[in-house]
Amino acid sequence: MTVRSKTQVLKAFAAGLALLFAPLSLNADDASPVEWLKGMCDAMQNQSYTGTFVYLHGNSMESMRVVRRHTDAGSDEKLVSLNGEPREILRRNNVVTQILPKLGVVTVNKARVRSQLPLSVPMEIDGIERYYQLSLEGVERVAGRRCQVLSLKPRDSYRYGHRLWIDESSRLLIKSDLLDTQGDVLEQIMYTELEVSPQLTDAMFEPEFDTAGLKRRELGHADQQQLLMSDHQWRVSRAPQGFMLTTHERRGASESAAVEHMVYSDGMATVSVFVEPLAKGENMPVEGHSRMGALNAYGRVQGSHKVVVVGEVPAATVKQLSESVEARSQ
Repeated sequence: MTVRSKTQVLKAFAAGLALLFAPLSLNADDASPVEWLKGMCDAMQNQSYTGTFVYLHGNSMESMRVVRRHTDAGSDEKLVSLNGEPREILRRNNVVTQILPKLGVVTVNKARVRSQLPLSVPMEIDGIERYYQLSLEGVERVAGRRCQVLSLKPRDSYRYGHRLWIDESSRLLIKSDLLDTQGDVLEQIMYTELEVSPQLTDAMFEPEFDTAGLKRRELGHADQQQLLMSDHQWRVSRAPQGFMLTTHERRGASESAAVEHMVYSDGMATVSVFVEPLAKGENMPVEGHSRMGALNAYGRVQGSHKVVVVGEVPAATVKQLSESVEARSQ
């Protein structure tokens, strides 16, 4: 073998070693951060999978098993708690059944309900870069899968940050951190095992807990209605920039006892606004600011009504929304 041939062989060998021992931070995918986010949203909505994840929030840890499938008829989900009090959630299209054996209750919600998975997808991607700075932070392994790490840093103090671990092959979200305004982790959700596109049967979506003898409560009937703009009794006059009204519903048989529920979202975060008549002698359940983990709430009295705003957003966001609620006639 000539010297030149030996040199070529050594170069080829060195190149192979470089590929073999290349660090995970090298990313061969040229997709932009927004494309990664859109790919994740599409995968979470349209793929079938089974797995186990842990949910860390505050001083608590929950472990749950999930089964999810997507068909032409819609999406089915089942979540079963693996620790703590027994709990099971089943979702068949827009009907959500929650089984709580220890409380002796089965609730059935027939309203339009989003996925019950904590690792849910953003509601809206278009324009999200106006409120979050998106960047890729390399590749890490989670649950034995190579994941692209995507950072969403808020551009103001009205929303939390996010760090997402997206599976390179399936584009499913494998791990998620919710970050406070200082960048500290408020809550974390992570799959410990995941099987993509498994063979799923109808039997896998049947309840695992015995519901015989449990009290059944049904929600989301005719007393819950989507409101036209002209039917709104209440409004938010000054929502934080980027938070748009996505749902406005009324629950209750009469206007005097009706509860109005508004949902505001910036695409990533959602906040609920409740306006309800204040009963005579009733004390406010939440007055001023309160917090539980990542969840902030702010309540106040507005005339003869109570206003409560709740969401996984900073305290300043729920306060501004609450203080901006006013009767529509104003």
